[in-house]
Amino acid sequence: MIMNAGKTLFAQLMDFLPWSTFNRYVTRYSGDRCAGGWR
Repeated sequence: MIMNAGKTLFAQLMDFLPWSTFNRYVTRYSGDRCAGGWR
């Protein structure tokens, strides 16, 4: 069993998932629609 070694769930996911796949999901599901004020 692999422990998380203090990493958040999101950090663990990003270690596993390529950035290109993550960006594709953000685009597909409009994941950044509420982040406009933070840019």
